[in-house]
Amino acid sequence: MARTAAASADQLDPADQWTAGARTARDPLPVGVYEDGTPAHASPWTKVGGRNVFVTGAMGSGKTNLLNVLTAGLVACHDTVIFGADVAKSGKSLAPWITCFDWFATTPEEVLLMLRAMNRIIKARATEGARLAAQGKGDAVLQPSPRLPLLVGIFDELSSLLGRDSDVADACTEEMTQIAETDREVAVAMILSTQKPTQDSLGNSGRLKSQLNPVLAGRMNRLSDLRWALPNAPAESLNLGVYTTPGVWLSQDGADASPLPMRSFALYEPADVARLAAYYAPHRPQLDAVSRLAAGPDYANRNRDPFGIGADTTPTPAAPTEAAPAAPVAQRPAPDRRVTKADAVAASAQAKAAIEQVADLPDLPPVDLDNLTQLHPPAHEPVDPDAIAVVLTALQGAPDGLTRAEIQAATGRSKSWTCEILAAMTRDEQVSHTRDTGKGGQRRYRLTHPT
Repeated sequence: MARTAAASADQLDPADQWTAGARTARDPLPVGVYEDGTPAHASPWTKVGGRNVFVTGAMGSGKTNLLNVLTAGLVACHDTVIFGADVAKSGKSLAPWITCFDWFATTPEEVLLMLRAMNRIIKARATEGARLAAQGKGDAVLQPSPRLPLLVGIFDELSSLLGRDSDVADACTEEMTQIAETDREVAVAMILSTQKPTQDSLGNSGRLKSQLNPVLAGRMNRLSDLRWALPNAPAESLNLGVYTTPGVWLSQDGADASPLPMRSFALYEPADVARLAAYYAPHRPQLDAVSRLAAGPDYANRNRDPFGIGADTTPTPAAPTEAAPAAPVAQRPAPDRRVTKADAVAASAQAKAAIEQVADLPDLPPVDLDNLTQLHPPAHEPVDPDAIAVVLTALQGAPDGLTRAEIQAATGRSKSWTCEILAAMTRDEQVSHTRDTGKGGQRRYRLTHPT
């Protein structure tokens, strides 16, 4: 990562950023980088309480990858308990994390039991908070800790759960809406995901949609889909041209905030996810006693082997220990006014700048968690001189320059290969580029010192 922000999580030594138990749910959850290289966060909990993160993008946008990054950030904390559900693919997308989940459901009926248990937990925690408040104790917003962990429900492919014409789907919609409306003050949060940007994917619940924040919108097939995902965003800030590759997202934190383009970390190989899950699983905390009692028999009798692998996959909880108080968290200031025309113009400039940054990047996100300790990009590797010669030959016959696509066609190489070579040649000042005029203008590369 290029540089870090002044937030408590980012003050950790880079090697500790993803060390099991080193972070707390009160720290910002890093998910990638903005176009200027600063860290991008999507935190289910902030100082104002629990939030409901919404992830939406068409097939191939990198949604599963982003869910993996979000999950990795949560299970790295010493004060989170995770419930998960995926009914569309029988749990396949989240299955590698099974040893880190306290409860995992793969059918609508199981999810309904889970959602009802979460609502009972919310009520029980609120009641306990009121009891403490009557004695002049406690906090207005419950603070996550190992003894009262942040409970996060991760629900993938909502359209398969809520977008059905059935009594179970209707019941799940109402239970999930109640959670979204009441989870803020009691250390409960959700991460909701769908690839269908339609109201019926949320069970046609406007109440539910109004509670979703922050929103991470990936590649969309139509501009109207993007407008649905980010309804209050300035029109000038919504541009499908930013989605040049999987892993690019528009991140909106606050209903009136302008969406900012970002790139997510890369964590998409199941083997890598399983390796991380095995590392984090022994350090997972248990649900607090008040919540376990409220969750009742549905929780106590939950399926501990949802994939029939012949073992109890529920993580063995680490002993709860209190961590030191979290340092103050510096976050992007919340907007205090409605978006003006000047804001819209600035948002448009941001979007155009982002397109400049990401238009010619390789097919996969450039930031790779890998072993989760390398936060700074390695030094640039030397580029094969023969590869540079191939591009030089193509450009020498084109005094007006060539676009990246034209160079790719002339060399017969892949997009990733072409982008990598052009980036290296630009760094070494062997080529320069300008952007064609007009809407959707492309970069045109020319030799810096033509022969």
